[in-house]
Amino acid sequence: MPIQSIVVFVLNDIPENLVDGSQGNTRLSATSIVGSGTPGTVFPGQGDFGLDAVLGSSGGDDDDAGTYLVSNVSILLVKSVVISDASGGSRPVTGATLSYTITVTASGSGSARSVVITDSIPENTTFVAGTLTLNSVPLTDEADADAGDAGQTTPGVVTVRLGDIAIPSQEQIITFDVIIN
Repeated sequence: MPIQSIVVFVLNDIPENLVDGSQGNTRLSATSIVGSGTPGTVFPGQGDFGLDAVLGSSGGDDDDAGTYLVSNVSILLVKSVVISDASGGSRPVTGATLSYTITVTASGSGSARSVVITDSIPENTTFVAGTLTLNSVPLTDEADADAGDAGQTTPGVVTVRLGDIAIPSQEQIITFDVIIN
């Protein structure tokens, strides 16, 4: 069919030692499967349904160059726990509550795409329903429209979808509680 286009994805082998902000170049060349030559050249019977193919303004071949920018993004996770037992102490005994905080910090340049934080609920504990938060905003425990769930996306795992994080960004803070069985 005339005047068709396709999307082509190009995979670049970017060296690990490039510094943030480096640029690279990519060149893509393409040639028509019926041939190339002067625009208007006719290839009898070589088109769709046995019709004649006629070369357009590119002459059946073309090449183009593109430039990409190297962006280095780093995601740092720091997890901490506060233990509260029934006697007002901080001993990890049966019935004690473990309050977890996961602090997510992104650095570098560019964006981190589709960031998802997962954390396994520790063995011999039970997740405390209704304690999952993101930046002090409560999240439901179900896999629904908000960013998080507890054991729904993956059994035994807290999942929080942070989405795209543009650099610079503020810390993201996830909290939840479990009780020691």
